[in-house]
Amino acid sequence: MALTFSLLAVFTVNDLQGQELLVNEINVFEGISNVPIYTIQTDEKGFIYLTTEKGIFRYNGITFTKFDLDGANNESFNYVYKLSDGRILAINFYEGIFELKNDKFEKRNIFGIKDYKYTFFSITELNKKIYLLTDIALFVLDKEFQISKLLDNENKEYNIKYFSHMEKIGDTIYVFPKGKYLLKIDKFGNFYKDSLPGDCRWTATVMGNQLFFTCRDYPSAIFKRVRGNNEKIYNAIFNDEITTYKIKNINNDLYFCTSKGLAKINNKTNQVEWIIRNKRTNDLTIDYEGNYWAITLDGELLNWNDFNIRKIHTKLAENITNSTAIDSNKILFATSLNNFYSFDLKTKTLKHIGQYGKDGVKFLYYDKASNRLYFQFGSIDLSTGKYYNFYSGNYIAKGPDGDMIFCISNKIYVFSNTQKDSTYKFQADMGGYLKKIYESRSYKTVFIDSAAYILLFNGIIKYYQGNITFVKDLLTGKSIIGYDMVIDSEKNLWVANLDKGIEVYRYEFLKKTFEMQNYFTKGSSILKLKYNKPYILALYQEGLVMIHEKTHEIIDVNSILGKFSKVMNDAVYSNDTLYIFTKDEIIFCTLTNKRDARAKIFLNGITDANSNFYSTENNPEIKLSSKTIFLNYDFLSYSNQGGIKIAYRIKDLDTSWNFISADVNKIFFPYLIPGKHTIQLAAVNSSGKIISDIQTVTVIVPQSFFLSPLFFILVIIALIGLLVIAYYLNDAKVKKRELLNNQLRMSKLTALRSRMNPHFVYNILNSIQSLIYIGDKKTASSSLSKFSELMRLVLDLSDKENISLVDEIHVIELYLELEKLRFGDEFKFTIDFDNELRYLNPKIPGFFIQPFVENSIKHGLLHKNGDKRLLLKIEKGTNNDIRIIVDDNGIGRKKSAEINARRNLKKSSFAVEAIINRINLINSQLKRKIVLQIFDKVDLNNEPSGTTVIISIPVELELDT
Repeated sequence: MALTFSLLAVFTVNDLQGQELLVNEINVFEGISNVPIYTIQTDEKGFIYLTTEKGIFRYNGITFTKFDLDGANNESFNYVYKLSDGRILAINFYEGIFELKNDKFEKRNIFGIKDYKYTFFSITELNKKIYLLTDIALFVLDKEFQISKLLDNENKEYNIKYFSHMEKIGDTIYVFPKGKYLLKIDKFGNFYKDSLPGDCRWTATVMGNQLFFTCRDYPSAIFKRVRGNNEKIYNAIFNDEITTYKIKNINNDLYFCTSKGLAKINNKTNQVEWIIRNKRTNDLTIDYEGNYWAITLDGELLNWNDFNIRKIHTKLAENITNSTAIDSNKILFATSLNNFYSFDLKTKTLKHIGQYGKDGVKFLYYDKASNRLYFQFGSIDLSTGKYYNFYSGNYIAKGPDGDMIFCISNKIYVFSNTQKDSTYKFQADMGGYLKKIYESRSYKTVFIDSAAYILLFNGIIKYYQGNITFVKDLLTGKSIIGYDMVIDSEKNLWVANLDKGIEVYRYEFLKKTFEMQNYFTKGSSILKLKYNKPYILALYQEGLVMIHEKTHEIIDVNSILGKFSKVMNDAVYSNDTLYIFTKDEIIFCTLTNKRDARAKIFLNGITDANSNFYSTENNPEIKLSSKTIFLNYDFLSYSNQGGIKIAYRIKDLDTSWNFISADVNKIFFPYLIPGKHTIQLAAVNSSGKIISDIQTVTVIVPQSFFLSPLFFILVIIALIGLLVIAYYLNDAKVKKRELLNNQLRMSKLTALRSRMNPHFVYNILNSIQSLIYIGDKKTASSSLSKFSELMRLVLDLSDKENISLVDEIHVIELYLELEKLRFGDEFKFTIDFDNELRYLNPKIPGFFIQPFVENSIKHGLLHKNGDKRLLLKIEKGTNNDIRIIVDDNGIGRKKSAEINARRNLKKSSFAVEAIINRINLINSQLKRKIVLQIFDKVDLNNEPSGTTVIISIPVELELDT
């Protein structure tokens, strides 16, 4: 149906500004403004270098690192240059050359300069000679910075007073003095004089093997050098008074950094296009991902990553709060002041529909059949422009039979155009009949076929054929709690839950859970869900995430927009284009232009506990002298992907990746096991996808003395001595044999009981170390206290044959809390301890329950994606015994065995055989036996869904006297 508007209700917004490129601004100087940035450059690795009035900075996409300066009285730097021998130099405007050594720029003396009366511009190198350009002189230096030639205003042969620019092409250096002459320097150091087309200060750039140049101080033609001649290729491209600071060649396009912004020449139309306006743009570069970066003399770092991402200034003095697409050509949106607008997707123009209602607009619902737009204060007939004033509450939805559900205040109504029975009451302002069906605070309604699903504050109800039922997860039996929901084209229900995630239900079965915490900052959450086929849009405080309804591909929209920092109020996806509404802009981009951004990781060596440094460059295997090391790395990524982390693991030991914040720059590995190990590092985005090459380093950890050959020789000698002594004590052999057997059994029990997995210790220490590095001292301190308490209890109780049940459960509780530190919020555990048993506190074999809990985590939950749950239940049995139940929702024993078989892993936790052996040893001393039962759980599709272990321990449940 075509969309028409009443002439009385519509007028065009004439001051809508034209389309502009979306350019983002990044803050370089915290709390300081108007600090000039002079140059922006990238090195061979991809890092961005900024020379500024306040020193030299390196940027990796996350943090700005300022270089220390040695010997500098002034922090104004103009240029960074790498010599052919690898040395990195920086040019200080007023103090000359500085050289980078040990992450610090140190001043280098230029031998032969009497006084520093110069302003230093730039530097280049040709045939092992260094050419240093200043405002009034050109210095030719050797590699030790000794002057071998000087060209200044005292040189009568060239009669040059001022210099403006220098460029190098192949084996030739071109120097532009201020005036009509050009100097050429060949690879032998010979100077030649040539003419220029005018008298001015020149600026130039290189494209291929050609030199392009123009006047700096006023608009002029653009020239290029062709076989020694000056050929004009463009007339003056600027009409106004303008200063052209630099010409830049980026991907064979000419860009002009000027006092009025950044412009480029369109190669197809030969027309000037303004990229940035009204900013003193001073330099430009492009990074390895294809993102563009510009700087200004007012201290701004500007970024854009796609010329197809555009924006329109609405110039509205109010926030856009809600939007909806009504067809393939138009989007309707409402503002905080209850103004309604139509946005034409083809012409990119706005039309004002009218101002209706009050107190803002909470929702928009478009009914295509009636061509009406509903919101909480009524509806608008878009065909006639007529407004119907009534209160419709928090949300409405229309079913296939034409009935509508209204969520009004704390009541839920069904609306019909006809009176179906006497319970339907006529509402004149709404033009139909209302019937109250439920009382509760409600948020949203969606229809699946003829059934209405209504989201309440405490769950979801289903209204079908006049009946109401509570919707529960058919797997867990629990209510589905959330604060927004949508339905997709496959009739899947998507619910934004209270744990910052999104759950997908199919016929009331939980099908998938998307953990979204990595996309949000701390304290943030999803604000609203929208469905625009084929994507679910999840809008949160800092941005927008899109999830494909079928493939479940996650698109972090922030990574497409670059360093975007404005608040997104709403968004609509239509015709392969995403439209984002901010306070005063409409941003639109085609998702087909999206690039998979790649991060980079660089290994920077290893430092051990004794402060020894080991280089990782060209070093396939590193022999360590210590078991505790720090692995140093650099990280680089310019895409605005939220939640980027560094994943790392010891390939031969870890069955899963560990994670650390990307900007920590070092990883702590305590107490490495002796032998050869391969350490792997990679960058991962918020959805867990690896977005960098995997970096590897192999280390050889020295063996301890007790594993050395000398130790084994001493052990053999000692054993021989014991055998000799045993031979001479043969008469006591029979008596001691039984004692020895008992001691052997007890030693086995003690060994099994007191064993603490060294990899668990390693993981917990590393997690605590990560918290310290990111500054979360409170959590780190709490975790360290729990870890020390666990270690103390293990040491105190390990030599006791039986310990109290309360002590056993306390050890397990500490162990689970520390494991939760590693797994995060996706791991949840419950300990259900019978109060009577807690009071009686009987004795049980020491450390008997913990191995089953450890097996549940390591073999059941570790490899499971999404929600990980563990239940430990301790209750009285029916035969004067204790019943312990360990239940998890892991991958099951069969799948765990398959994973271990594929990875050829040795069992590093309590294996089943060891547990059964221990039970047999204990049962040999008991009249009533310990009983162990293990059950493999499956879901409705006969797929493994976890494991349940039940142990019955016979004890006398009596008070101690």
